[in-house]
Amino acid sequence: MRILHISDTHAEGETMRQLEHLAQKLKDCEVVACTGDCISTNTNKVPESWNKWPQRLKLLVPGNHGDTPQTFVYLTKWTTNVPWYRTDGEISFIGLNYCRAFREQLEELAPAFERRSQAVVVLSHMWPSETQAKLLAAKLRKFFSRRPILYLHGDNHSLGAHWDQQAKLDDLPCCRSNIISSATGNRGVAHLITWSGREFTCKRQPGFPLNAILPEAE
Repeated sequence: MRILHISDTHAEGETMRQLEHLAQKLKDCEVVACTGDCISTNTNKVPESWNKWPQRLKLLVPGNHGDTPQTFVYLTKWTTNVPWYRTDGEISFIGLNYCRAFREQLEELAPAFERRSQAVVVLSHMWPSETQAKLLAAKLRKFFSRRPILYLHGDNHSLGAHWDQQAKLDDLPCCRSNIISSATGNRGVAHLITWSGREFTCKRQPGFPLNAILPEAE
């Protein structure tokens, strides 16, 4: 399984154009995961065209810069109503709203955690605080002990495109993907993450320089 991780698009025209191209180019990628900050002061909704992206599983969590349920009202083909839980093949996906109490969200998701899988992918806009990490790690340790964990987030512009194969969620080992798709001068950057059945690996999708002429999607 392959997961296209994007984040922090901020409704920038060039960024959105690059990501549309990338999503269409990666037609064989099964999952697209967006970790928030999708709007700007001039654009308050994600475009309906995102429903046409070819990935069969389209997942999204809100950011902290104005994303609301109305931001995603056109995304009828996406999972957006956090907290949410989806299972696809060997992987469980969990979507959390960083701006809400993690304890309450984990309680809402309690029945879903009991569904076992070979790996788990968590989406949140930010890397969790110390308190949030302890709460989440305790829950994951109970239900996904010794199974690979992948944490997807955005927000941290200083990290930019950052992949850490040996991150820690509290004291729980995990892989960590931070991506900023609207990175200055390199619009549409993303991570393409592959689940081999045993581990997660990552290949950066470099995006294109501002105002570049895009190649045709295959």
